[in-house]
Amino acid sequence: MATELKLQADMRNSEHTLAAHFYTDPSVMRAEIDDLFHSTWQFVCHISDLAKPGDYFTFEMHGQDYFLVLGQDHELRGFANVCPHRGHKLVEGHGNKSRITCPYHAWTFGLDGALRGARGISRRAVDFEKLGLSPIAGDTLAGFVFVNTSGDADPLRDFAPGLEGQIFNACPDILDYVPDRDGTEFGHTYICDANWKVMIDNYLECYHCQMAHPRCATYH
Repeated sequence: MATELKLQADMRNSEHTLAAHFYTDPSVMRAEIDDLFHSTWQFVCHISDLAKPGDYFTFEMHGQDYFLVLGQDHELRGFANVCPHRGHKLVEGHGNKSRITCPYHAWTFGLDGALRGARGISRRAVDFEKLGLSPIAGDTLAGFVFVNTSGDADPLRDFAPGLEGQIFNACPDILDYVPDRDGTEFGHTYICDANWKVMIDNYLECYHCQMAHPRCATYH
């Protein structure tokens, strides 16, 4: 990480939690966003959300808007969800499009992100090749779709070597599963008003399970 957090200096030993300021200091959160979330692979959706050429899926990550789209060549691509002309958002939600047209000035982009047309502007006047959408890396693993917005991402399988094999060993038919939307088109979203590390702290161990979840906790 570019920003050295010096965790060991703020922990009495490896069994104790981080010091409180790691959960409350805005400068720590900014460092985590820059050096962790935007430089590593992050889960976005399921491959069934991008099943047909032209299917697109928008998402927001720490104040930045992006979208994924499946091209006519069946290649998965990701882009910043912003027109390079005047910065207008290009697409909303999810759906299927044969091309991406900006709702502001009608600049049109192919599913590969290349600029195809700019209303009233000749190709001789501007270099269309330099005005395509800003790409981000997208990849799939065991039926799940991930992105990396750093612009310098190692392949997902190099980032998490052996993970896909572990998933298939645990659930050989996982590719036959699709998300249960529970009667709604894209399920439920729960907003937790907490530092993200609080959630991770909870799920890293099951020491609490016997007390907090006695009906679903089994100890051997």
